[in-house]
Amino acid sequence: MGAHLRVGAPGTASRRSALDTEGVPRVATAADVPALAALRVAMFDAMGVDSSGAEFQARCTRWFAEHLDDPDVRIVVADGPEGMPVSCAVAQVRAAPPSPSGPSGEVATIFNVVTLAAYRNRGYAAACFDAVLDWVDGRSDVQMTELLATPEGRGLYSSRGFVTHPHPLMRRRGIPRLV
Repeated sequence: MGAHLRVGAPGTASRRSALDTEGVPRVATAADVPALAALRVAMFDAMGVDSSGAEFQARCTRWFAEHLDDPDVRIVVADGPEGMPVSCAVAQVRAAPPSPSGPSGEVATIFNVVTLAAYRNRGYAAACFDAVLDWVDGRSDVQMTELLATPEGRGLYSSRGFVTHPHPLMRRRGIPRLV
């Protein structure tokens, strides 16, 4: 995974995605929370990361339920032909200290861009991604948007103005505390 960064907001008209079937992105509701947790598990499974634990799934379910109405979070899903979510994307805006590339200090992170395997390559993820990116671009306070990209997602993100950041992301794992 590489860290990607987008500064500024190019016009959104060229970023529209066409879908084969239903799949029009919509803001997630409480009824979608179980599917959102399942999609997050599917995302990690696709990346080869074990996410099968019941505690992890419960934490995901809680997080989505708690953030549905958060004004700094946008959670979008696209339904498949059966009427159930098969894809999603999430954007979250956070306050950070001002920087030369983000003087407002408001930074958006896009994450959890995923489509169930049986529905991939039909435009669902692109449509969800574009919906959350449009939401971010509509917020005048956000001057920088970040994401982590898998090799499969890089083409989509690059086509929307994201570039690899010259300073790589580094992480340190803490000791998990189960509550």
